[in-house]
Amino acid sequence: MPTILQRFKDRPPARPRKYNLTHTAINLFGDKRFDSHDFLDSALPAEAEAAATSATKSTSASRNFDQLYRNAEIEMGNLNFEKARKLYQEIDRLSGPASADKQGNGKKARIMLKAFSPLYPVTRACNDMHKQGDVLMRSQNPHDILAVFTDLANRYPKFEWAQTAMAAIYMRMKDTESAAQCARRSLSINEVRNLLNSLIMEKNKQPPD
Repeated sequence: MPTILQRFKDRPPARPRKYNLTHTAINLFGDKRFDSHDFLDSALPAEAEAAATSATKSTSASRNFDQLYRNAEIEMGNLNFEKARKLYQEIDRLSGPASADKQGNGKKARIMLKAFSPLYPVTRACNDMHKQGDVLMRSQNPHDILAVFTDLANRYPKFEWAQTAMAAIYMRMKDTESAAQCARRSLSINEVRNLLNSLIMEKNKQPPD
């Protein structure tokens, strides 16, 4: 009759026990909602987790600003003044006060709003009429262009872009005195707007002499 020791030796080797981290955690903490990912995450230093979260938010915000700027530039290039204005205002709002805008996200938007956007809101009718005149700026007949912008200026006297366009047309016609008068009228409406840049923009649309 085999002894107890012999019986123990003759037993097949026991299978290695597999431990499940989730189950172990449940046994330890008594919380069925506990998950292994929570267990591992809880071991991360709080500073590292905060830094990773901050970096993710910063990257996301940067992409958001880039997209807003692209959209605003497209609208401005298409002379959709009010759509562009709203986008630049949104950028300015999201970036916060200038004193707190350490990344400079809203700097360009504030410049565009102050120096390049029309001072007063532009109605759709005014905007459409300006677009028609802008197409004619590539025409060889400056008198036809001047007639459109003169009409535009008379209908919308607070729309400084009409005066700027007229100043560029008069310069093309070598009428510096009339050009100066239009420039002064434009500055009287919006003295902050960069008139020189505006004139350059208009001149770039004209055909070569």
